[in-house]
Amino acid sequence: MQSSYNVIKNTSVKNTGLRQIVTNAESETIKAECEENAKNHIENYENLARNIVENARRQAEQIKIKAFQDVKNIEEEAFLKAEQLKNEAYQKGYEEGFNEAYPQAIEQASAEGDAIIASAENLLQNAKVEYEIYLQDKAKDINDLIAAIARAVLKKEVQAEDAINSMISEALEASKKSSNFIIRCSTVHVEALKA
Repeated sequence: MQSSYNVIKNTSVKNTGLRQIVTNAESETIKAECEENAKNHIENYENLARNIVENARRQAEQIKIKAFQDVKNIEEEAFLKAEQLKNEAYQKGYEEGFNEAYPQAIEQASAEGDAIIASAENLLQNAKVEYEIYLQDKAKDINDLIAAIARAVLKKEVQAEDAINSMISEALEASKKSSNFIIRCSTVHVEALKA
């Protein structure tokens, strides 16, 4: 077969008449070559398709692994964030509770303390009054007891009872401001003193 290259490149075409173009190629060899080429192309496409599918599987597996890793990371971050928020909320609640309750508790404790102090002062005042009433009620008994003790010590009768009574009264008056009395006597007189 002649090339049409010369026809296309030439600037002029000579008309020499009609001629028949004869091809001497055999159709079976061309057909076999086409089938061979088709098989090669099909195999190439099948290999290409298998490679594409295999690459897609690998990529899908990598995407799946990355997704699981991302999920795990997100879970860990969420857990840490939840712990942080929990701690912040606890601290904030503690501070708010402290700031609200502390002044109230101090005020309440102060009021209760003042009430206890007032009660104690009242009790002390009542005790002092009862002590003075007791001394007044028992003054005669105490005078008699002191005179009996003095007689026992002197082993004789005291002649001037008024002198002893004035000394006892002065001692009792001086002792009103003291918190304790210490009376020393013989064991024989202990029962009489307690009465």
